[in-house]
Amino acid sequence: MDILKEKLRSAHGGSVLDIATGGGSLLAYLKECFDDTALLVGIDNSPERLKQAGETVKVDGVCFLTMDAANLAFKSDSFDTVGIANSLHHMRDLPTTLREMKRVLKPGGLFVVSEMFRDGQTQAQRCHVDLHHWWAEIDRLAGISHNETYTKGEIAGFVSDLELTDIFTHEDPHDDLNPVDDKQMKELIGVIDDYPNKINGHSEYDRMTAKGEQLKKRITDIGFSWATHLMLIGRKQQ
Repeated sequence: MDILKEKLRSAHGGSVLDIATGGGSLLAYLKECFDDTALLVGIDNSPERLKQAGETVKVDGVCFLTMDAANLAFKSDSFDTVGIANSLHHMRDLPTTLREMKRVLKPGGLFVVSEMFRDGQTQAQRCHVDLHHWWAEIDRLAGISHNETYTKGEIAGFVSDLELTDIFTHEDPHDDLNPVDDKQMKELIGVIDDYPNKINGHSEYDRMTAKGEQLKKRITDIGFSWATHLMLIGRKQQ
């Protein structure tokens, strides 16, 4: 059992809300960590992603709802645990989203944040950061909210502003993965080849495609590792 699961297993999960749930991976992880989850709710503004989550997360007591993270349709003090994973940089209005998350969290409840950061990474991890920023630029050209990733200090600052108590910090360096794994390389190359199709016909298509070719060369030369993630867990003041 890793240190994070051990930390969460000793806590009360209760009713859990996952913001920008995407494929539902955080909900599934929290379900695995907590011994006691009465309700699991994932919200996202994308019906397509919610459909994917419903197909992949098969656990009792889970439901997925289309909802704006900056305007949560829940009463204050509704959930025992509220979390967000890999989505801070997707928020159009991050300060309001974080305030909404805190509002619907019960006093004494757990606030969970997991987010990759861009600074202090190895060369192979920097390939992930730069690839992610390329994805984000293409998404913005396509009208999708997707900003560049934050620094570790910025993420910690967002959580500090919430005035939580009992802050626990954990970094996952993903250092158990092979940076030159053939299967992973082939999958990444395929994604890079396909991703500019989101903006096919756009005036920036050629430039972004050329940038993708540069990223492919770097990944082939250096290797690829997932960037280190920062996880912060705190409690809403009683």
